[in-house]
Amino acid sequence: MEQGKLRKLQNIQVEITLAFDAFCKQHQLEYFIIGGTLLGAVRHKGFIPWDDDIDVGMTREHYDKFIKLYLQNPIDGLFLHTTENDAQYYLPFVKLKKDGTEYIDEDTKNVDTHKGIFLDIFPFDDVKDPDSFVCRQQAKLVNQLTYTLSKKRGTKVYPSKSKFQKIFDFVFSFYNIKGLVKLQKKIMTFNNNKGYNYFINFSSPYYYKKELFPKEKYYPIKKYEFEDTQFEGPADYDYVLSHVFGDYMQLPPEDKRMTHAIDVKFND
Repeated sequence: MEQGKLRKLQNIQVEITLAFDAFCKQHQLEYFIIGGTLLGAVRHKGFIPWDDDIDVGMTREHYDKFIKLYLQNPIDGLFLHTTENDAQYYLPFVKLKKDGTEYIDEDTKNVDTHKGIFLDIFPFDDVKDPDSFVCRQQAKLVNQLTYTLSKKRGTKVYPSKSKFQKIFDFVFSFYNIKGLVKLQKKIMTFNNNKGYNYFINFSSPYYYKKELFPKEKYYPIKKYEFEDTQFEGPADYDYVLSHVFGDYMQLPPEDKRMTHAIDVKFND
């Protein structure tokens, strides 16, 4: 993507995140920047130069409260894309999108849906420990459902690794998208409210253990510089980033520095 267009996209994503941050402060909701956004804050004090999205996480309690409160009190010009307001929404996390803009990628370029420039908001759910058999099965089922939901919605589908794919296809054929999303949430939240000391981002594209953390590594939440503002993030960024990326201060080879979007439209 041309640098000027990328920079304009990033500025809009910061604007969306600032609105989200203000909404969370107003309603006493906690969040934390995660993934490449946290890495960008630590390594670059803002975006990774070639990155074209912002990711935040919330505990399931705060995530569900956010959705409920936002749908009751939406921010003008920002659309919260969730299964609660779109029966065809298929992702296990929500996106806060700017009306009147378009973010076009390979996955959804041929799908009739709201394509606004967005902030990704991921739920973090409780798990017993990193080696839990139940957690491993949850992760497998969540991934399988994500694959099935993508097929049903008509988005780009990546090959399934499951040897039981035909069985899954048959069983899940009896569900519509909203039903499968509801089933997926039940699987993701199976261990919640049991007093466990770990949580996980089941929606992550990474191997599930890479985003499975002791809760103590995230609290107390602290501020991170990001571009010309500050966003909230985990207490122990070194532990979190090392867990996900390894040697996170090392820049990747130039051929790996890619954006996700094919094109963006600002319609201004």
